[in-house]
Amino acid sequence: MVALKEVDSLRLTTQSFLRELRFLAMSQHPSIVTWRTCEHFQEGRYIVMDYCEGGTLRSLMEQRILKLPSALGIVRDILAGLAHIHHHGLIHCDLKPENILLRCHAQGWQAHLSDFGIARLLEETLVNVETLDTMAGSPAYMAPERFDGELRVESDLYAVGIILHELLLGHRPFSGTPAALIDAHRHQPLQLPLDLPLALRSILHLALHKDPDRRFHSAHQMQQAIERLLNLESGLSLTLPTLNLSPRLRSNQNLSPSGRLTPPDRADLAK
Repeated sequence: MVALKEVDSLRLTTQSFLRELRFLAMSQHPSIVTWRTCEHFQEGRYIVMDYCEGGTLRSLMEQRILKLPSALGIVRDILAGLAHIHHHGLIHCDLKPENILLRCHAQGWQAHLSDFGIARLLEETLVNVETLDTMAGSPAYMAPERFDGELRVESDLYAVGIILHELLLGHRPFSGTPAALIDAHRHQPLQLPLDLPLALRSILHLALHKDPDRRFHSAHQMQQAIERLLNLESGLSLTLPTLNLSPRLRSNQNLSPSGRLTPPDRADLAK
């Protein structure tokens, strides 16, 4: 069973089509959708990929049946895929629930990064900024520096922070028109409910810091923080999203607002 991604020749030039194929070919990893081949027919062009029976993360989030360990596991998978492409000098640039595909396995869900249509090589962002469309993407998930023409690996981590916020609380931290979103990403302080445990608040504050130099410095570093939380909370069965987290979470000593994973700074979270 495979999936066919139809590529509109009017929307995507042959050069862009081959570019996405190149990125998929260099991104073979368990947390990235596997590219098999491409097909050309008179009626269109198709990228042939592994079929992900779980659909998109967006469709799963809309069902509102996700438990906290599953949500954190999905974020861990996303970060594992990001660590791989960042290691190969690639920035995704369009991370959002619609571009995360899911497969089922014995332990739950396995998340896969997909859609590298606007991905950029890191070397391009360093030497050819004036030729890049740095505003391409989804404003609701774009880091502040993106709107100033800057692309870096921390920009992808900011998008993961938005996804994590949405998984935990059922909504994104900022909303509105594209203009309002740009202003919010740049200037609006991040507001998190105090009932959200300090461990999760610390991760979100680091991932969503306005200054990219004060975020997690790598996908691997953020993944370690998520892994540590998962190891502490492997038995937790909280259903997400909900804003009233305290009754269930406070019954678990490891993940209370004053729980074991309390350091607010990046270095301690990454230990």
